[in-house]
Amino acid sequence: MNSTTQSNLPNGNQTASEKQQTKKSITEKFKMYFSKLNDMGLYPKAAKALFVFPFPLIVVTVYVALSMIFKIWHPLWIIFMTIPIYYRFAIACKANSKKLFALLLPVPEAVVTLYLILGVTTREWAYACLLYIIIPFYYWIAAIIKTKSK
Repeated sequence: MNSTTQSNLPNGNQTASEKQQTKKSITEKFKMYFSKLNDMGLYPKAAKALFVFPFPLIVVTVYVALSMIFKIWHPLWIIFMTIPIYYRFAIACKANSKKLFALLLPVPEAVVTLYLILGVTTREWAYACLLYIIIPFYYWIAAIIKTKSK
């Protein structure tokens, strides 16, 4: 026979104050865990500063100001490509090893941005597409970086 009663089960007959205490302890554990996560990585202070800085707001302000002053809305939209580059770099700063840092750098985003800049300014799209060869070579080199064994 099953002799387990409702009072023996976890959270069975907890009072409201006990449930509140359990929620607080879980919340405290999450806060402790995430505070440790924020202190991890090769460059945790730089990553935190990069995430706090209002980069997209500045990009929008610069775009609108320059577009209104110089009346060139079309090619200046490429400035928005700096936003994913910026945040991908911030994520890379939280990497725990140099190899992971190298793998997380925004190389594809930077290559696409450079491709668009060269294509829009020179109209040589066929030659600019050769820039895409950089991406697999970069990741091949980044993948063979040796990490220190613990």
